[in-house]
Amino acid sequence: MRKSPFSLLLFFLVFIGCGKDDMYNEADRFCNFKGYYYPNNVANLIGELSNDYIMLGFDSIYNESEIRKFISAEAEFDQQYNYKLLGKDFAVLKFNTPKTCSAIAAFIAKMQKSPIVSYAHYTMKTNDCNDRFTRFGLMLGFTCITIYSDIFSVEVADTNKLADLYQLVAETKTELLPYVSSSPNVFMLKATKNSKADALAMVNYFFESKHFVSVKPDLYNYAVK
Repeated sequence: MRKSPFSLLLFFLVFIGCGKDDMYNEADRFCNFKGYYYPNNVANLIGELSNDYIMLGFDSIYNESEIRKFISAEAEFDQQYNYKLLGKDFAVLKFNTPKTCSAIAAFIAKMQKSPIVSYAHYTMKTNDCNDRFTRFGLMLGFTCITIYSDIFSVEVADTNKLADLYQLVAETKTELLPYVSSSPNVFMLKATKNSKADALAMVNYFFESKHFVSVKPDLYNYAVK
């Protein structure tokens, strides 16, 4: 059936009425970014998604030269950005151009297919540039983002009842680490690229299971300028 000139005009007006931002918002409905967690049992926003940066962790079997070669070969990264390899196994990297949440999600999926990448994380905007979250002697500057490692902590009510913890570890393919906490009720876990989701998403997943006293991410502020 042929479309009338009026129906074609209506379609055109509707299409141009959906601006670029609207189309991005529509696509970002499928983004899996979790920018919050539950300190004191109340959902708390850590920060809005940063569209400019991503955090990559690298497998320890690769040396610095191999990691830098991998980074320099990726066209999506701003090669003029002066990144640092922190602890020799992770880096905060800048995109050439700002990306939507869904575009970052797709890029994370791409990065996680590489053997050299152990995890890939979103980053978050912050107005806080103090060093309260840092552990690596970072010199904070004028512009910062919030990042999170692949480690998170889980506090149980009773150390004699750990069935729920073990079950969720197996279900989510996270790793229970042998670290000794200052509290016997706190266990350290690790989320890898083979886990159900990244560490921050796992923090929320574990807490929302209602089996634990608290679940906390490993957060840091990081200076990008």
